Amino acid sequence: MHSCTSLIYRSILKLKLFSLLLSLGVTYHTKAEVGFSTGDEFSTRTRVGSLTLVCPRETRVVYCSDHILFPIDHDYLTFPQNINADIVRVSRVNSRGQVRTKSSRILGNSGKSAKTFNLWVKTLFQRPLLAMGVNTLKYEFINDGDTVKQGEFTVVVNEGENKYCEHIVMSGMPGDCMNPHSLCGVYFTRTSCK
Repeated sequence: MHSCTSLIYRSILKLKLFSLLLSLGVTYHTKAEVGFSTGDEFSTRTRVGSLTLVCPRETRVVYCSDHILFPIDHDYLTFPQNINADIVRVSRVNSRGQVRTKSSRILGNSGKSAKTFNLWVKTLFQRPLLAMGVNTLKYEFINDGDTVKQGEFTVVVNEGENKYCEHIVMSGMPGDCMNPHSLCGVYFTRTSCK
């Protein structure tokens, strides 16, 4: 009789453990149901290198560097296809307390944003959504002006390695010779430095 009770007790414990693990799995799945298509962890990479620029009147060495996000700096937001919305907004509060918000239309029940979100590129007219470290992003799905779903997810940006690119020689047009750093993008492409 004692061994039968012990067997039943172990079976109940296994069932409870299985239920707990299953519920943890379901909880994890619902947390990760909205996010970027390449995942929730990125790393930075600093690329540095130099080129010799040959111009009609002079030859000069140009030093190039940039700070890129790996594996991608623009990405689609993905989510369950059953969300009935036409717009999705993603926002983050930066270190100065400013809210940075980006939005995209949603095409039908595609389960992804119609356009990519700028995660890292910073220019005069663009500001990135992410920053170094842990980023808590809030999302809001909107249908005909009404919020139908909202929540948040986390994306981590880790400090990555430095990449040293090979030195090359390039010929420049007059405009390039006056503004040599405009060739840095071409330089990184030609050297296939990623």
